[in-house]
Amino acid sequence: MSAIIGAHRLHQVIIGVHGAPQIAQTVQAITDAVVTFAGFDVAALSVLGSGEVLEMVAVSGSEEARSFLLGTKKARQLYEDEFAVADVWGKLLFVPHGRVSDASGRGWIPPSPTGRTRGRRWHPLDALYAPLHSPTGTLVGVLSVDLPINGRRPGRRQRELLEILALQAGAAIDNANITEQLRASERLFRRSFDRAGIGMALISLAPDNYGRYLRVNPMFCRIVGREENAILQLTSAQLTHPDDQAEDVRQLRALHTGTESMYQRDKRYIKGDGTPVWVTITVSSSGSPNRTADYAIGQIEDITHRREQHQALQHQAQHDPLTGLANRTALITRLLEAVTTAQHTGSTGAVLFIDLDGFKTVNDRHGHPTGDQVLTIVADRIAAAVRPEDLVARIGGDEFVVVADNLTTTHTHQLTTKIITTIGALITLPGGTRLQVQASIGYTPIHPAGHQTPQQLIAEAEPPRHVRTPTGLRAQRFAGL
Repeated sequence: MSAIIGAHRLHQVIIGVHGAPQIAQTVQAITDAVVTFAGFDVAALSVLGSGEVLEMVAVSGSEEARSFLLGTKKARQLYEDEFAVADVWGKLLFVPHGRVSDASGRGWIPPSPTGRTRGRRWHPLDALYAPLHSPTGTLVGVLSVDLPINGRRPGRRQRELLEILALQAGAAIDNANITEQLRASERLFRRSFDRAGIGMALISLAPDNYGRYLRVNPMFCRIVGREENAILQLTSAQLTHPDDQAEDVRQLRALHTGTESMYQRDKRYIKGDGTPVWVTITVSSSGSPNRTADYAIGQIEDITHRREQHQALQHQAQHDPLTGLANRTALITRLLEAVTTAQHTGSTGAVLFIDLDGFKTVNDRHGHPTGDQVLTIVADRIAAAVRPEDLVARIGGDEFVVVADNLTTTHTHQLTTKIITTIGALITLPGGTRLQVQASIGYTPIHPAGHQTPQQLIAEAEPPRHVRTPTGLRAQRFAGL
């Protein structure tokens, strides 16, 4: 019966050692267990830290010993020196008195006994150590005991109990160290996450909570213009612009299944006020390749301003700065598309070349600033006269080109007449200046079987000189129809 009770007590002690939530509580539970269960009046435990130095972090059984030893530090080599001259008792190392020339380095020596200490009696300068190792064999600490309760050197049974506790203590300290490291890593992650200068989001990939935001940082909240609590009620798809949702879902599923470990793309979120915001998002999974992942972490950068700048530069590169119409570069691209469209659809397109008649007279009479105003008004009138899908380009001082797909000869004639009439309407400028500008229009078809280059189409559409009127006042003519 006593053996059963002893085994049960040992089991409870081991549970207590492994159940301590932090390393300080773990080591204290170990020394308490040695004193209350293994038969020693004093137990002390040092933990290996940085620089190969062990610090005494737990002492049980004697307040005097505790006050002397707690917090003291000792180089690992000093322990190794004692271990080198010790008697090996299984997993324990016994250093009998007299084996070490100077024992003062131990910090505390118990009172000398009143009787003799020969034979198997414990001497105050005796030392018994239990090096503590992790499951992989790495030294994590040293357990030292003193003053066996019967006053004699411990026998086999007592040593076996101490070995069991030491074995469990090594594993418990290693687990506590790992737990502390994980907690430190988590604290560092949380600080880095929350204070990051870009948006950060933790996204669930679990089937029962797929795509839901688990954690977001303040910068992400700022980017999407929403409160943290509101975002945590949403999934990634619900926050994403409808046009970008399908690709977002596909890539998140690839992360979940392990077929991809990371992706980066530009996409749009919908802000709290309903407006879109462009971002570059880089998302990495928590899993290994070809293995399912439970969550993903995203880094989000607001690129709205950068994208607007890029779009502005693109617009400048393809548009006339005075009128805002397409320039020659954009015209060439559109003509290539028009040729391809005609070939694929079998429908005939059209190129209209518009030349303002005698526009130099306007500049000479009224000045170039007025001429620029007139060009802008004419450009707006041409753009208003054509269909939304047609392109209007300015390719020279007073020269414009219209590109239209699927336009029959009759429709081309109608469009040309409309443009001539629209351009020829009276213009009243700020300040009261009134004038009228007229134009000549040339035309060339874009045939389905044709192979004209953009340059050929422009040249063929240009109206011949003999139909132009130099005065810039009343001519309303077109050529090529």
